[in-house]
Amino acid sequence: MQMMTVKNQFLEVEFVLPTDDVELGNRFCRGAWIRNVLHRESHEGYFVAESIEADALVFGCPHEFRTAIPLSDRDCTEVTVLKIGVGRLLHRKGSSRFDDKLLQAYPWQCTFEKRNDVDQALCVQEVSESQGYGYILEQRISIEGSTLKIGNRLKNTGSKRLETEVYIHPFFDERQKDGQYWYQIPQHTLGAAAQTSTMNMDRVNLEAFPPNNVPIPGDVLCSAYNWIATGSRKTGRCMGIYSESSFSKINMWREPGLCYAIEPYLPIDLEPGESQLWNWCLHAGQENEEIRSMGRGGWKR
Repeated sequence: MQMMTVKNQFLEVEFVLPTDDVELGNRFCRGAWIRNVLHRESHEGYFVAESIEADALVFGCPHEFRTAIPLSDRDCTEVTVLKIGVGRLLHRKGSSRFDDKLLQAYPWQCTFEKRNDVDQALCVQEVSESQGYGYILEQRISIEGSTLKIGNRLKNTGSKRLETEVYIHPFFDERQKDGQYWYQIPQHTLGAAAQTSTMNMDRVNLEAFPPNNVPIPGDVLCSAYNWIATGSRKTGRCMGIYSESSFSKINMWREPGLCYAIEPYLPIDLEPGESQLWNWCLHAGQENEEIRSMGRGGWKR
């Protein structure tokens, strides 16, 4: 597994160089797989940079195209599926997607350039499928000030519809003893008999984290505030993740004492010839940068 780095005066961002190595697994998109975001001065990071599982690579801040696309008869015991950002997998009926077997990893091309004195990396995967599915996935990694920006473009080059969803999976590090971690998700709180609705933007202590994989549905999230934030009161570090698109839902997951994840989802639905653009923006800040709102107009402090 090879790593590459982009950096500016504030941040250093480590990411996986996408290859067809089997060790990269069958789940996460290999392009724009962030290992860590580090402050240049302190060299302190936000994510668990080593795998938290012995038999699979699970670390950093990757993203996943959640629903694989069947390429063979759905009624068969074993189904060949297309996993965007990865390749062709073998799925056994009734088993978890985590148990899918990698049959073929599709290749990537990765180039580096400097724009306005800023290092950038562009990762591209182009796929043609005889079953009518094909796509071009482009992912650009860049840093603007204290914000890591991952720009994405997916184009359906096949003759069949592409329908899935994509989410970002940050493995936030909570190994700091008594770190006093918190998280913040803007959402509606319904009043009595659902007659009233107020906007809840409170910071919540990590100890109140909900059960794993219980989603917050999109109709509860406020579409004008398409962001989440988290941090540590002890270290003062905080991070906000936002997108220009409205989240369809948010999943939450935690391994107490090790890491936790707040996973915003975006829907993907492309007819042949159509393209979809979206950004993941990760702002690395300090506690004194009070995060009050991030709407379509950007950060407001």
